[in-house]
Amino acid sequence: MPSTHSNLRLLPLFSLLIAAVSGLPSKRCARVDFTSLGCFTDNDANHRALTSLHTDGDSMTVVRCAIFCSRYEFFGVEYSRECYCGSSLNSTSTKVDDSECSLPCAGKPKGSERCGADNRINIYSNKNPNLRKPASLPGVTSLGCFVDGGNRVLPSRIISTPDMTAAKCAENCAGYEYFGTEWSSECFCGTVAPTISAPAADCSMACSGNDDELCGGSLRLNVYKFDSVASTSTTALASTAEATQSTSIAENASETLSVSSTSEVVSTTLSTSPAEITAAPESTTTAESTPSTETSTTAV
Repeated sequence: MPSTHSNLRLLPLFSLLIAAVSGLPSKRCARVDFTSLGCFTDNDANHRALTSLHTDGDSMTVVRCAIFCSRYEFFGVEYSRECYCGSSLNSTSTKVDDSECSLPCAGKPKGSERCGADNRINIYSNKNPNLRKPASLPGVTSLGCFVDGGNRVLPSRIISTPDMTAAKCAENCAGYEYFGTEWSSECFCGTVAPTISAPAADCSMACSGNDDELCGGSLRLNVYKFDSVASTSTTALASTAEATQSTSIAENASETLSVSSTSEVVSTTLSTSPAEITAAPESTTTAESTPSTETSTTAV
């Protein structure tokens, strides 16, 4: 009788909703579609079948590897607990019989799911790699993905809102030198740059306010630097604000009042000193974010 693993291999497409296993917020449910390409050799550490990114762990499964490698076209599991990602398959790796990938996945030791073997890797093709990118804002430089922790690396001001974008975070962090987005809906401000960088794939969550833009990950920040603290926030906001300025002229022609929704936000949100964390309106919560609901991405 064919094994369950064999039956899975014959499925043309795995279509998995992975929010539950990844710990992602339900509102940012991620979808990964992948097909099995079979068992391949992976004999030389200097010429891996997939070379872009690697992680390992005792909870490894095919789905966890798919999540970790969601930004790449290919991923593979090897030696029960290893996961590799890549944009292409190394030509030195050759396909072998599926029976050579015989080790159970470390995360399912009693299950039928296989995760390669010694120098053997189960390769999968990701049908819809996550191609989101960090935001590109005028007057702002993207520094990349960085590690965050319980003692926040950008601790001066913390904002959380259900419509977070990099532009909105820049708006809230006016006056600071650095800002970053995390966990889809969180924004952090600070005066000292983070020092521990992380793989770009660790920052793979979509912004809660823009599905095409990256907003960090679990304890991972997409970090930005204002090119000029004094003027950048004004420049970035003027270029990205959706509201248009309206001008009304009072009965007295010498009195002109300019009003914009952007200035209202700035005056309301940024009226406090940099060290103060303010209470926010109903649609926006301002609180000290803790890592209790987050887990390390590389531990997936």
